[in-house]
Amino acid sequence: MPQFPDLPSELLLQIFEDVEPERLIQYCYVSRRIRDVAQPCLYEWIIFNGSQYLLLERLWSFTRTMLGRPDLAPRVKRMTIDLSGTAGVLQLDERLEDLQLFHTALPGLDPSSKSTTVGYAQLLAVLSVRLPALEYLKLHIEKSFPEDLSYLLQQARDISPSAIFPALKVLMLKGYDGYFSLSDALPLLVLPTLRTVVASMFLASYGPDFPSTSLDNLTVIHATSVELLNCSIEERNFQNLIKACRNLKVLKYASAQFSAFQINHHHGPMHRLLTPHRFVQALSPRSDTLVRLSLTYYPPDGTTNNSSATELATLKQFHQLKFISIQIDLWAALRDKLPANLVAVELTVSSQRYDVERDFFRHLFMAKDLWMPGIKIISLQRTAAVDAAKLIKQHAREQHTSGYTIWHETEYGYRRDAVELPIDSGFVVELTHRIATSVVAIHSRTLGALLGGDGELGREALGHGLEGGTGWSRPSEIDQATKLPILQCRCTQAEDLLA
Repeated sequence: MPQFPDLPSELLLQIFEDVEPERLIQYCYVSRRIRDVAQPCLYEWIIFNGSQYLLLERLWSFTRTMLGRPDLAPRVKRMTIDLSGTAGVLQLDERLEDLQLFHTALPGLDPSSKSTTVGYAQLLAVLSVRLPALEYLKLHIEKSFPEDLSYLLQQARDISPSAIFPALKVLMLKGYDGYFSLSDALPLLVLPTLRTVVASMFLASYGPDFPSTSLDNLTVIHATSVELLNCSIEERNFQNLIKACRNLKVLKYASAQFSAFQINHHHGPMHRLLTPHRFVQALSPRSDTLVRLSLTYYPPDGTTNNSSATELATLKQFHQLKFISIQIDLWAALRDKLPANLVAVELTVSSQRYDVERDFFRHLFMAKDLWMPGIKIISLQRTAAVDAAKLIKQHAREQHTSGYTIWHETEYGYRRDAVELPIDSGFVVELTHRIATSVVAIHSRTLGALLGGDGELGREALGHGLEGGTGWSRPSEIDQATKLPILQCRCTQAEDLLA
């Protein structure tokens, strides 16, 4: 009969850290020793979700374990809490031992209250005291946090000055079946260790809401990366939020697809929602820190056409900005207002079908030469990429004799076929076809040829194993070897390019 190896527990723990949690749980049923050694690995990521009954079972099991095995608490690094299917409140059993267990976990709560419900506030308060090493927290929110969140977190802070998630780095907030108010999360947003905030499906309204009345000039949000997705936020609130994020380096903003009627319903008639122009203006306090910017804007009429956005504030003063992602229909209004230090531009398409005019590429290449001399990557995303790639190929043929490398993704990796590289072409295009994800990338071995340069880079590519024939490699390895610019196109109909 096979015996379990008699290895030191420290060595077994290192081995178990590389085992998938599902398989590790099965091992724990085999041996008590495996369970005792592997248990810390199973507590690195805790998930609270499911039905009311399952949530309560998991909550009490976790609380009992934390009280009985306090050595496991520092192992918990990631946690997901989803109370969306329970209206944000768990109904406790009124058994005395259950209530005592809960109040033991958080001594600051008054046991005489005999509370029989647990909401986000209580759950967060309990966890914040017990999990000193938690770095990642994701919350699925049912319309709003409870009003007493600040009070209960303050009670946890009274127990220990550093009790409120002292190691938290990533906070993700996601609304469910409605939009929550971001102001209720302010006690978490101002944590000094926080570096990344991702919030989706939230409101920041004109009245007494975040951050207009909740933030003052002394409030600091330490996060360097902020993503605001599918949200509705007014200009004043956004301005105060940007001012509070004093070290902001990465900002991603995507507005909600609201109709004018829905906006009036959520915000009232005195709303002043963000437009692309106001969005850029509000970023000015972070002109010395912002490195990466992404903007997706849907007009309040419910359409995806931004043709009315003919005027945008300039970004030339953003001297640290290297990457920008905007919708393709905002490009004309912004192309001559981008900083010269820009390295990459990503253009996205809002609608499922977007007509890419031939002149668009001429203007795009012209913008590179005139306003963005340091540009290395131009990325075109969504379904327009099929036509875009064909237009780019046609443009290249008219300017230079071009060679193409076609890559097919197979179960063995990427296969290179039909390589044709005239020594004097001066321009090489690689076509990367990834069938599984329907991604097409046109790797330009020399944007100089496409944008009016000489053929040195094309000849240099020949020195990196691209002489021709058929072989196996990975496009990323060639990109790294040649360190040449890339022109990418992403689409959902990649097969059309290989026809």
